[in-house]
Amino acid sequence: MDRLFAACPDFYHMKDYGDERMAAIAAVIRSEVADCRSLGDVSVYEGYALGLVARDLGCTDLVGCDLSTVALERARSSLHGTFVPFDLNRLYDDPAVTLPIPRPDVLLVCECLYYVGPVANLAWSRPWINRSRKLAFIGALQRHARKAVLIQHFGARQKQAIGDLVTEAGGRQAEDRWGIWLLPAAS
Repeated sequence: MDRLFAACPDFYHMKDYGDERMAAIAAVIRSEVADCRSLGDVSVYEGYALGLVARDLGCTDLVGCDLSTVALERARSSLHGTFVPFDLNRLYDDPAVTLPIPRPDVLLVCECLYYVGPVANLAWSRPWINRSRKLAFIGALQRHARKAVLIQHFGARQKQAIGDLVTEAGGRQAEDRWGIWLLPAAS
């Protein structure tokens, strides 16, 4: 990923289509989570999404992790926060692993699950594949947030399948167009 991101800044074209989606995420957090002061992103990429949501909410306490050190350097250069390398597959493989970031009020999981786990894109588009492992992973994410976990995937193949798993884990759909699901943090 580092070589790809180094060669192609904004590889996912976040600046081309992300503003409306990030505004929807911020609106869900604003209406559903009381007093969100800190925000985390488990796949922070270059910090674009986290930065937009944080600015919309007025959050200044930002944390994030990503597999790519190139992406993390870009996030650090555009945002003030704590950004560290971490492969979400470690948490998927062992839900007892602790994320290397402080627990934020809200933890964002946006458009990244199709990289997590074996045959990830296929598995996340079909809820019955590795169901118990995915539910354990979602539970681990819930333990790493103080108030809520927001999962967003709008791809046609993943949207409903991920939603089914989130619902089973105690969450609910908060917005349909962008596939935004909200889970309470584990107590």
